[in-house]
Amino acid sequence: NEGHNAKWERGSNITVNYTWNLMKNVSWRSRFYYFTDYSKSQIEWENTINLSINKYLSTKLFFYPRFDDARQRKEGESYFQFKELLSLGLNMNF
Repeated sequence: NEGHNAKWERGSNITVNYTWNLMKNVSWRSRFYYFTDYSKSQIEWENTINLSINKYLSTKLFFYPRFDDARQRKEGESYFQFKELLSLGLNMNF
């Protein structure tokens, strides 16, 4: 509402965090989040894959599918959203 800085919603919430070491230099971190106030639902699933290439180089793959049926959408569009990111890193110790 106009003039307010917070919004109160009642509902159910589930959050699951998980980290799995797939190989020596590869790990997968995941977070699953579900919220419903019994009239709409929000589902998020963050996935980050960390790859250590060598002592100095690393990379991350980030996948983020999301479902939110509370948002306004145009005709013919879906409630599903997807974001992906590839990050390359240079590791240095001083």
